[in-house]
Amino acid sequence: MTIRQFFELLWARQRLMALVFGLVMLACAALIVWTPPTYTAEVSLLADGKGVDPVSGTAVPQQAFESVIATQVDIIRSHNVALRVVDALKLQTDPKLYAEFLHAPIGTPLRDWLADRLVKHLDVVPSRESSVISINFRDGDAAKAAEVANAFATAYMQAELDLKMDPARRQSDWYQTQVHDLRTSVQTAQQRLSDFKQHSGLAGVDEHDTRLDVENARYAEISTQLVTAQSSLADARSRLAQVDHARERGQLAQLPDILGNSVLQTLKTDLARAKASVADVSERYDVNAPPYQSAVAQVKELEARVASELDTAVGSIRQQADISQQRTNELQHTLDAQRARIQQLQQARDTLSMLSQDAENAQKSYDVAMQRAGSIKLESRLDQSGVAILNWAVVPTHLSRPRPLLYALIGVILGLLLAIAAAVLSELIDRRVHAAADVPAESAGMVLAEIPSLLGLAPEPA
Repeated sequence: MTIRQFFELLWARQRLMALVFGLVMLACAALIVWTPPTYTAEVSLLADGKGVDPVSGTAVPQQAFESVIATQVDIIRSHNVALRVVDALKLQTDPKLYAEFLHAPIGTPLRDWLADRLVKHLDVVPSRESSVISINFRDGDAAKAAEVANAFATAYMQAELDLKMDPARRQSDWYQTQVHDLRTSVQTAQQRLSDFKQHSGLAGVDEHDTRLDVENARYAEISTQLVTAQSSLADARSRLAQVDHARERGQLAQLPDILGNSVLQTLKTDLARAKASVADVSERYDVNAPPYQSAVAQVKELEARVASELDTAVGSIRQQADISQQRTNELQHTLDAQRARIQQLQQARDTLSMLSQDAENAQKSYDVAMQRAGSIKLESRLDQSGVAILNWAVVPTHLSRPRPLLYALIGVILGLLLAIAAAVLSELIDRRVHAAADVPAESAGMVLAEIPSLLGLAPEPA
């Protein structure tokens, strides 16, 4: 189909096109007339994107920018914010709104119904390249539209602030309870440590105390003395065993201890001389003679003294063994007592160290909790929102709906498109010959004549 044929088709269907175009324009006019006048008030908000903790001043991790903005948009459109607006503007007392509520389906409370109604007239538009969010509210009253838009901005800021402060308040209350419990734990640990020091006699003892070192040195000294005493005891027992063995064999005089006794050796020498004197006197005197009796008496006396001195020497060896045994027993008892004292002192030091560590750990936990509780308490009192009002809503002076010029332009464009579509569709349903060019060359028929257009269009020359 050529362009000429297309225009001839449209010209042939001009009545249909005019009808369709007229109906579209009539619909646009009805839309303009029947659309209630609507004003749109706009509030511009600036979302704070700074990732800084207001209490400590340190940087905090931030979510993705799109996620943050989308979250703020959802908060603004939330039912909670709408309820705050209803309460702030006292819309429950509006007679007109209450009358509309009476005709609404039953089942929704008035306050919730008003909040849902406000959300339906609310548009929240985030900026694509910045952190600015626009709150648009539509209403037939320009002043009311501005008032509600500003109320939404105020309610949103308060809701955003509450969402930040409420968790901090709950955490602050929880931390206060924990701090109280930890303070009690610190006091209990310190009291246990103090009581143990008093009962164990370690009051004033610290990690630099040398009492245990002194006791260990004393233990080592007693151990050395005990080893020496045990050696002496072993020697004394050995000598005593030699005495018993020599006594059984009648060889006491041959013992080293006996041989080394100067008194006993002197007596033996005197005894030998006395015996020699008896032998010499016996050659000259009779056994009953006084010189002989005197010599024999001297021998007996010396023998008695030798025997007595021998018993004394043996008794000395036995007494020395007994003394060594007693000394060894005493040192062993002292060593056992010193070992028990060291063990008791070591156990007391271990218990003291454990209690000191418990008190120190309790104090550290209390200090950390106190520091965190202070930060949380400041956060719970920090009434600074992360959103600022960039532009408050003003009373709009121009209608946002309807817009006659825009609607008329859209109606003209839409009417022309629909009219052309209707003409083409009608032509497809009902094919007609409008000019000689519409007759196919392959057909058997011939064009005998053309009727000129009544509008003065001359036919094409044959």
